[in-house]
Amino acid sequence: MKRGILFLLWVFILLFSVATFYVSYSAYIHEKEKHIAENISTFLFNYPEKNLVPLPYPEIMVLKIKDHGKIFASANFAAPIPLENFLFSAKGKDKKSVEVYVRKASFDDFIFFLFANPIFLAMNLFLFVIYLAFFYLMVRELEKPVTAKVKDKKEKEKHFIHTELIKRLKALKVLLHTEKILGKEATEKARNLVDEMLKKLENK
Repeated sequence: MKRGILFLLWVFILLFSVATFYVSYSAYIHEKEKHIAENISTFLFNYPEKNLVPLPYPEIMVLKIKDHGKIFASANFAAPIPLENFLFSAKGKDKKSVEVYVRKASFDDFIFFLFANPIFLAMNLFLFVIYLAFFYLMVRELEKPVTAKVKDKKEKEKHFIHTELIKRLKALKVLLHTEKILGKEATEKARNLVDEMLKKLENK
């Protein structure tokens, strides 16, 4: 009964932890999408009046438009872009082209988001600790019965072998009482030997 309750609680905490992680990650994605939208709206609001437009969140995207030889871009377009960390899209027609670079969602960025939002960080850490604690309790609870069963089984086997040996020795003792099977002297020695063994076994 105790193991069943612990198991159900552990499953509940596991599912709740996964749900909390999902909610936190969804909040991270939502914030990222909001920042991208703000960057795009800021750029379009200033295009084509400004050639260089400072973005409110320059670390997550780069914009560049080339129109009849003129370049309109976000202020960070000249900085080196690590393409392995960005999603890239380009469109071009005649003398006009558009390039957009958007930073990929990453685990590192998600960790930074958690530290920037202590509520989500505290929720995830708290549930992670609770999950580990219940997991530890479950393992200990499952180990106890197994150890007890193995020990009990060994004790039963030992008792069974001991009992069977005594029965067989007693049967041999009865058999040795018949002088027709062995000589009298050999029979007596065998009987004494059996008596000594029985005494030792019965006293254990």
